[in-house]
Amino acid sequence: MLVFGGALLAACGSSSTGDPQAAAGGSAAGAFTQQGGSGGAGASAGMNASGGASGTPGGAGALGGAGAAPSGGAGGASGAPSGSAGGAENAFIVQLSLGQGGGPPRCLPRTLPSGLPGSDHDGLVSCFVAELKPGSCDCAQTARVPLPAASLTAAVKQLTASGACGGSSGVSCDTLCGCGIVQATGTASDQSSELYACQNALTPAPSVNGFCFIDQTRTDASGAPAPLGNPAIVAECPASDPRLLRFVGAATPASGASVFLGCSGTSL
Repeated sequence: MLVFGGALLAACGSSSTGDPQAAAGGSAAGAFTQQGGSGGAGASAGMNASGGASGTPGGAGALGGAGAAPSGGAGGASGAPSGSAGGAENAFIVQLSLGQGGGPPRCLPRTLPSGLPGSDHDGLVSCFVAELKPGSCDCAQTARVPLPAASLTAAVKQLTASGACGGSSGVSCDTLCGCGIVQATGTASDQSSELYACQNALTPAPSVNGFCFIDQTRTDASGAPAPLGNPAIVAECPASDPRLLRFVGAATPASGASVFLGCSGTSL
């Protein structure tokens, strides 16, 4: 189960249908939803970067402190989203679980902060994605960037709280490598951009690397409908939740990795 803004929500999807990415002709590893469950990271009390309780219900760990949106980072709610993980200002983090081919659709039960249609940041989300996995660390590889210490600390604390590392898990939290996964570059209105390809192409070109957000419920500044991305990619999502994060190319998280989503200025 998931808690968003104090409201309890079930993870969307039906066990009788396939992953929306697979159904749309994309990679089965490309669709994610929040990881829930009683007592798990998705249902724990929020934590700030130093591990204190944030008071946010239902599982988002608050990152960083007040200040301007970091350069090259996820950006603030009103700032310029970017493809790198960057820093985190008043951000909240939740763990994601990977949708498997043949499993239920993995769709997001709420929208994410994104650039408005016609803006310089059209379709980019004010969020970062963190990937944690055991082993050696190389955040210079394609579609990866170094994570700020506060983001890494908060993600590790959630893994510790859920029993995924530390304690009696048999996995030392100190052995985890944490990198950010880049957001696809460009804008949703630029048909030559990697972001447009990620959000619309059923089979993006091999040169496209990054994550993107697809949301058929997006609106413009006046409140008029302004769907984001190709509806075919979210065709298997419930009608009430036609949105997901998509990972393409080298941005696809490694098998067995723990993946977190952090968004600035909003509880998840």
